[in-house]
Amino acid sequence: MPALAQPRAAVRMETKADLQKLAVALNPTVGFWDPLGLASQTFWGTNEQATIGFLREAEIKHGRVAMAAFVGFCVHSNGVRFPFDKIAQAVPADLPAPAVWDAIPDIAKWCAAAGFSSSCNARLAFRARLYKHYPGPCRS
Repeated sequence: MPALAQPRAAVRMETKADLQKLAVALNPTVGFWDPLGLASQTFWGTNEQATIGFLREAEIKHGRVAMAAFVGFCVHSNGVRFPFDKIAQAVPADLPAPAVWDAIPDIAKWCAAAGFSSSCNARLAFRARLYKHYPGPCRS
């Protein structure tokens, strides 16, 4: 008989006191550092815990965008071209990565940025509706 799966732990939103304790445990040299006081704020009429959860999820999302941008920079720096991308084929191949971005037509930049942002936000909205997931601590 297969063993039953263990139930997930209850979701617990973190408070500012939890963040202070965690910061000292993770990096005793710096400790808790919040120069803008964001851990004490309440966004959109929510409580402190919901704001901390929102900021954590926003930080993860922005970190992923930064990593994707770095990969794109490396791809352009190494001259990787895809045959199906007609816009990139129109840009000269001997340009450095920042100049490649400047050479791409403005409409293509706006469409790429809007499409990427929309797909990320649609995924988060779908996940929130489907799984009743709200920003907060990671669950395994």
